[in-house]
Amino acid sequence: MPLPIYQLHHATMNTTVIRKTNANKRLVAALLASTMFASCAAPCPTPRTSPDRILMVGNSFTFWNGGLWFALQDMLGGKQQGKRVRPSVRGGASLATHAKRPELLRQIDQGQNDMVILQGDIPESSVDAFEANARFLIARIRASGAEPMLFMTWDYQRLGWLSIQEIIAAHHRAADEADVLLAPVGAAFLRARTQCPELELYDDDREHPSLLGSYLALLILHATVTGSDPRTTESLPRAFRRIDAADADKLRQIAWSIIQDECQRTQSRLLTDA
Repeated sequence: MPLPIYQLHHATMNTTVIRKTNANKRLVAALLASTMFASCAAPCPTPRTSPDRILMVGNSFTFWNGGLWFALQDMLGGKQQGKRVRPSVRGGASLATHAKRPELLRQIDQGQNDMVILQGDIPESSVDAFEANARFLIARIRASGAEPMLFMTWDYQRLGWLSIQEIIAAHHRAADEADVLLAPVGAAFLRARTQCPELELYDDDREHPSLLGSYLALLILHATVTGSDPRTTESLPRAFRRIDAADADKLRQIAWSIIQDECQRTQSRLLTDA
């Protein structure tokens, strides 16, 4: 039997009130969660004391444009401040290659590094090989007393079977599983290509970084190592002084947004895990 009109109107009003109440509860819960996250989370990024002795493991992506280790050492204060950044590089090497290099393993095992930066190249091997060898090298680095850090790279035409999104995801998994610092250079490349397509990040071979690409990588690496704001690094290292000031400023802004994203992503994961 149908409800009288006045009863039907009353029931409808009750339903509306219930829905609004539930919606308000969800909104309050969301606000409380965001407030808790804001109060528990550390500033993004959190300033860190930079290590004195860094070993950079990589391939031509690391040694292109004069070698990232020289510029990183200068940005950290140079030898005058007791900073030393050394390379252990081999052209075309993936982490699978590096994991089998006796010379590199000796460099790690000697315990003379405070930090070891691992630059992989997933398209040169496979995602599974990258994750397995990242796991192996990270454990080896930690056993030596040093702090490991992953250097996320980018996609390129010669080996285009893997997208930049897949490269980013693989580095997130490896970094999260091992709970290590991640320098999200590949993510910065993707954002720069989207937001500032006029900035050419690739060299003529469409694989190696241009001077702008290497500078963007340097900004991300330095900010990750130090927990600093890349927008404050206004002076260009010697190898990058040919870069236009406006282009350098755009790259610093992109680097800052990516560093914040990675910091917040990590904090959100830690809060969820807790």
